[in-house]
Amino acid sequence: MSLKPQTIAILVAQACCVSAMANNSTQTTALDPIIVSDISNTNATIGQKDLDRMSAKDLRGVLSTIPNVNVKNFRHGQLRDIEIRGMGVPFGMATGHNQVTMELDGMPMTQSFEFPHIGYHSRQYFDTADLKRVTVHKGPNKDGLAGHIRLQTKDARDYLKDNQRYGGQLRMGYMGDSDSYHVGLTGAALLGERASASISYTRRWFNEFNNKGGLDVVGSKRSKSNPSSGYSNALNVKFDFTPNNANVFKLNLQHYDLTSGLNDLYSLGNSPRYNTHAKTNHQKNQRNAFALSHELHHENPLFDTLNWQVSLQNTKSQMTQQTDRTVPKTQKRELWREGDDFKTTMLNFKMDLNKSVGELIVNDFNYGLNLQQSKVQSLRYRQEKTLAFFPTQKQMQAKLYLSDRVSFGTSGISLTPSVHLTHIKIKPKKENLTEQKVQELFNYSRTALGYGLRADYSVNQAQLLSLNYHHATRLPGYGENNVQSYGHWGTRPNPNLKPEISDGLEFTWRSEGEWGKQTTTLFYNRYRDLIFLDMSECGSTFNQNVPCDLANQKGKSRVYGIEFDGKLNLDMLGLAKGMTLNTGFSYGKDKDSSGKPRGYIDPLTGFVALAYTQPDDIWGVEAKVKFAAAKKVKDMPKSKGWERLPGYGVLDITAHYNVTQNLHIDVGVYNALDKQYAVWGKARGAISNGDYRRHTEAGRHFGANVSYKF
Repeated sequence: MSLKPQTIAILVAQACCVSAMANNSTQTTALDPIIVSDISNTNATIGQKDLDRMSAKDLRGVLSTIPNVNVKNFRHGQLRDIEIRGMGVPFGMATGHNQVTMELDGMPMTQSFEFPHIGYHSRQYFDTADLKRVTVHKGPNKDGLAGHIRLQTKDARDYLKDNQRYGGQLRMGYMGDSDSYHVGLTGAALLGERASASISYTRRWFNEFNNKGGLDVVGSKRSKSNPSSGYSNALNVKFDFTPNNANVFKLNLQHYDLTSGLNDLYSLGNSPRYNTHAKTNHQKNQRNAFALSHELHHENPLFDTLNWQVSLQNTKSQMTQQTDRTVPKTQKRELWREGDDFKTTMLNFKMDLNKSVGELIVNDFNYGLNLQQSKVQSLRYRQEKTLAFFPTQKQMQAKLYLSDRVSFGTSGISLTPSVHLTHIKIKPKKENLTEQKVQELFNYSRTALGYGLRADYSVNQAQLLSLNYHHATRLPGYGENNVQSYGHWGTRPNPNLKPEISDGLEFTWRSEGEWGKQTTTLFYNRYRDLIFLDMSECGSTFNQNVPCDLANQKGKSRVYGIEFDGKLNLDMLGLAKGMTLNTGFSYGKDKDSSGKPRGYIDPLTGFVALAYTQPDDIWGVEAKVKFAAAKKVKDMPKSKGWERLPGYGVLDITAHYNVTQNLHIDVGVYNALDKQYAVWGKARGAISNGDYRRHTEAGRHFGANVSYKF
């Protein structure tokens, strides 16, 4: 009998669940405490040990095994956006951005941005080498319409051993899927008993993604990745000062820059409009950030703990494109240059307070505010002419939030109501606009209310049941206000855009004990008033007098399904101590307002991993099978003409070895059986006559990382 991916997932899930319940009553493991400010019910957290061991070159590698989370990249391999449960990737034409929000060390990351032809600006403004913790909040919550990603970098003490005052880390690595290398150096020090400092630098070199099976030809039939290369520099400086037990001050300085170039062989050849002889594309990203924070522990009538942070960020993204082409009608050969710049300046202040009141019935209050002022500028260049897709805009956003976790004595029951209020105000400038467009400008101001209710029942020290409802919103961003041009198409700005709205209902069962741990989640998310560009009238013509309409979608979209993540300690079954079986999978459906498939969510997708770690953690090895079922035509929208994608099963083998207490080595063989496959989140909508080779993942490749602490 052959085992299908669905069968494997269900069997392993049952094994983990049953084992997790079969805890010895004398040996239980308490679950991690529920943080009152953490209203999102389904959080996935990757800690420092796992991050160091995987040494992922980008966020896609970090999040690769979290169910229902996809990282989308642009053609340069840069982070485009995060997709959670089929939501979060922009619709294009500067709409639908920031449905999944991100923050780095408490600083909000700027959204990605897409406009016609070459206006592709990523969220690639950080390096993964310094990450200490990654937390994924799935579904609607106070920080995101469809989810929220929290990234935290290491402090000086994370690089130092016990009783060590000075030290650091030297690291280097290689990953074969894009022939990328990196080197890094960190220095850390304890400055007396009350202060610490660290400075960390990472340099990466990378090339095009080596997708398996792609056709290496010139022209539209090319399915191999276009040749590209680039490099990045990341600098992270931290200073912590603890004058006494009640106060902690932190200063953080960050810099990141990325430069890449691409030779667009796919676009070469003849067409009715142009004969293209050569085409190149260059991208530059840069981010500079400053943050100062203060943590205060002082019990008083208003709070027990108070955290505030002020941050300033500047980001720049510049793309230039040069095309050597001939116009067939005139036989005129020209060197066409175009490009665009995308700049943001963001000043942010936030304050978070916690207060616990009561004894038998305990109220854990969390409340605070978040103030943000930003300026966004986007300019487009064609030859010598400067254009603007949308005007320079100033945006002010304010958020107030409050939650109260009410615990009822020793019953194990708690209720957490929450509410948050967000106000946005966008004011455009008149520069780089025609007189007609200036007359169409408008200020946008809107307030949106969000709220939630969570119920938790701690069955015992190792079992937690949770039911969570949350109503979240996303207010229109700068790319959705005062649009001046869609390239070939005219515009009709819409001052009456409504906020996007989501409602999430989730039931979660968590258990942990000597047999292992597991988290099972049933979710139902509903979305309405999603912002999109209606091109039903303008799409068939390049006439600027036939405008495209920016509007809210009518009706409600639904996403629902199940997610599972578990670990089974196999020594409880008599096998060697240190052997574990890890698994995770997701399965869901998405429907539009008429009940027809949307087609965005992944098919059944997951992994099964057999691992062994030597009891003293000197070495370890893991064999992991990543799998996905086929995406069937019946689960796709007929109107889009999307095609079926086959399922897959791929084997990765990784190992780690602590040569000494200071020297650590990680190696891996990925796609060890050299399978040709593609993931749905990357290939959907781009399969033609069953050919998906342009969007395949890498074939068999190798990776290695070495780190040395001194």
